[in-house]
Amino acid sequence: MDEELFIELQRLFRLMHDRGIRELAITQPEFSVRATAMETGAVIVMPRPAGATPGTPAAPEAPAAPSGHVIASPLVGTFYRTPAPDSPPFVEVGDMVETGQTVAIVEAMKVFNEITADVTGRVIAIPAVNGKLVQLDQPLVIIEPV
Repeated sequence: MDEELFIELQRLFRLMHDRGIRELAITQPEFSVRATAMETGAVIVMPRPAGATPGTPAAPEAPAAPSGHVIASPLVGTFYRTPAPDSPPFVEVGDMVETGQTVAIVEAMKVFNEITADVTGRVIAIPAVNGKLVQLDQPLVIIEPV
């Protein structure tokens, strides 16, 4: 999904929330999205391939991530492992991290949100892909607490 489309979808979801719209479906030649507002005010987005009917299941999900303490994305945005393109990653698999240490960045609407470890431990997996869109609650970094 390109950034313009992502920003437009965020705008629509915000409008949906502000106006009290409970459900929204958008179908375009290149994508189809259905969103349902939850009691908490969160919006769940369930993308479907273009041309899929409402009863058609979404594409299969990625394999399950290793077990451990999951640091999940607090918002929808672009995941970055480094503070700048020419900088080393915040963390690598095998690194020890401390509570409060920055492990990644999620950028949404030109705001860079630092993602910090909420436990001390060893990084055992980084399932999110650098520079790619992540969803709300998507696992970013998995830590084995010590």
